[in-house]
Amino acid sequence: MAATVGISRVYLNEDGQGVITCGHCDVQRPIHTSQRLHESIHRKLVKTKCKSCESIFYVRFNCRRYPRIPVHFPGKLVHLHSQEVLGHVQIISLSLARLYPFSQNGKAV
Repeated sequence: MAATVGISRVYLNEDGQGVITCGHCDVQRPIHTSQRLHESIHRKLVKTKCKSCESIFYVRFNCRRYPRIPVHFPGKLVHLHSQEVLGHVQIISLSLARLYPFSQNGKAV
């Protein structure tokens, strides 16, 4: 029986093209999806098998133009008009669309 490896993330470009990398042997292979297929697998885990080493692993497809950037920026959440400090936050991820802040207790703000 083939070894099972964790979940890998594949970023698809606007044309539905990406590269799957085996987490066991690091062999890469291109993938081409149609818009219809991409819509059906978006944010779902897809079980796949490496043709080289026959390891089984899961892939999550993502249609981002750019991957998120992991960061650790501490800061304060402040009311705009009164300047009252509402809490402390930690920015953990950046993307072109939004920030992902978390409070000190680990909950989303």
